[in-house]
Amino acid sequence: MRAPALSPAWILVALLGMGRAALASTGSIQFDPAASEGFPSLEVPVGVRATGMGEAYTAAGDDVYALHWNPAGLASVRGYALGLSDNQWDPALGLSQNLVIYGQGLGSASGLAVSANYFNLGTLEERDANGSLLVSVSASVIDALAGFGTSFLDQGRLRAGLSLECVERDLFGQEQDGLGLGAGALYDLLPNLTVGASLNHLGVGLSGVNLPAGASAGLALRLPERHLTLALDAEDTFSAGTAYKAGVEYTISAVILRAGYRLYTGADATEDSGLSAGAGFHLGILQLDYSFTPYGDLSTVQRVQVTVDIPKGFFEPKIVYEEGTSTTAQIYFKLGQSFESKGETLKALMQYERCMDNYPPELAANPQDFYLQAQKRAEALQQSLSHGGGDLGEIHRLTVESLAAADKSMKAGHFKEAITRLQQALTLEPHDQALAAALKADQSAFDAKLGTFRDAARFAAKGNDLVMGVDNYRRLLALQADDAEALAFMAKHRTELKNYLLSIDRRAVYFYVAGKLEEAVKTWSEGAALDYFGDVDFQRNLQKARKQLELLEQETPTPTP
Repeated sequence: MRAPALSPAWILVALLGMGRAALASTGSIQFDPAASEGFPSLEVPVGVRATGMGEAYTAAGDDVYALHWNPAGLASVRGYALGLSDNQWDPALGLSQNLVIYGQGLGSASGLAVSANYFNLGTLEERDANGSLLVSVSASVIDALAGFGTSFLDQGRLRAGLSLECVERDLFGQEQDGLGLGAGALYDLLPNLTVGASLNHLGVGLSGVNLPAGASAGLALRLPERHLTLALDAEDTFSAGTAYKAGVEYTISAVILRAGYRLYTGADATEDSGLSAGAGFHLGILQLDYSFTPYGDLSTVQRVQVTVDIPKGFFEPKIVYEEGTSTTAQIYFKLGQSFESKGETLKALMQYERCMDNYPPELAANPQDFYLQAQKRAEALQQSLSHGGGDLGEIHRLTVESLAAADKSMKAGHFKEAITRLQQALTLEPHDQALAAALKADQSAFDAKLGTFRDAARFAAKGNDLVMGVDNYRRLLALQADDAEALAFMAKHRTELKNYLLSIDRRAVYFYVAGKLEEAVKTWSEGAALDYFGDVDFQRNLQKARKQLELLEQETPTPTP
């Protein structure tokens, strides 16, 4: 939706004034058709992020709230989003606005959204000279909107969207309905620079009252590495003149700061023009937003909004961690059976112990049959070795094998594998000094490696270097997947990371379209390496670019000597 041609306060004052005039003149409802022209409440802005940024949202909108500004922005919606907004202008008069909006991504290039925008314009009473109530009437508007946006052409650089609007207004006893259309487009001129245009509220009321049609154009510059977004808009409301808007958004960890300025050139420029500000707080899938918008001497509007953003794939079936480790444990069990059938007792015992070590604790209360068999076989083999004194030759061979395997794993960077191998060998030969020394050295090397990545990630976090922080915590998680600090950082900065990855994707698309296939492959590969949550579909574009590069190399003739 566009920024208001009249401020929200002027709109409400005008609507209430109409009702008061009608009641005062006749004692019954006599609605002035000329005054009702335009469904002015539809011009009240929607979306707290947008209002905090001075309503410069034509090109900057990339979430479900883009439905009310430029439906092309819905092409960037991924996963599922539910938003609730509450604006109390004057509780004493009952003036308020409430919004419910839902959106979801469709595949990797499209998105849709629906919303219900409800305006409660309060009630008016007429009383006689004795103060007795003669009539009490209320006013409300409900605006239902549905929209769709999709990406196409040049690997998604161009996005387009459409919206359908249905309005029902009960204004002090006079009911009016309307239907409208909206349309918009976005185009990435450069990887970080987007231009956009939209048409809104194109339609007429079914009772002859026109919707407040208008057009807007804007640009947005996104600098993810600096956590910054800048936006500019120009809007022409066909019935009320031109407006210019500017906005900025800056992210500091989980806190988002916003500011903007609106400049109107019409008759109500003094009230409509001015600064706005806002802030947001992001925690996991939950985001809370607030904006503060003064409208001259008439009013100051404060808006609060809550959005739940559920990532793509949240509801899709997944192979859970317990199932994966259960499968691994079963593999070790089968290896143990194989060694035992060959008479290699110690090797069989080691595999049974690996089976038990890898079996998930969550399943131990109701264990699978192979796990129970592994316990029994391990106990039997331990007793056999204890009573028979053990096969010292075989124990020595296994010790040597474990040391060699651990050394090989350490050189390959498989720290956990090396440490586990040595720990298992020590259960068979607890007094072997070589095993103990190797385990201590490998554990120290592993801890040092974790410490290096952790220190680098913390240093990056202090300097607000998102890329360096993500890269080092991702490397840490590759070594220790359950590290709480790294997991918390990744979850906390998921939105920032996604925005940065989208900018990488746009930059790679730019290289691809320009024919710089090697640069495109390199850029997409860098993005894929940082995409810990899988929020951006890099692999599809990577495969396409690599295939195109291979075809180009095949077509290039080999020079003859």
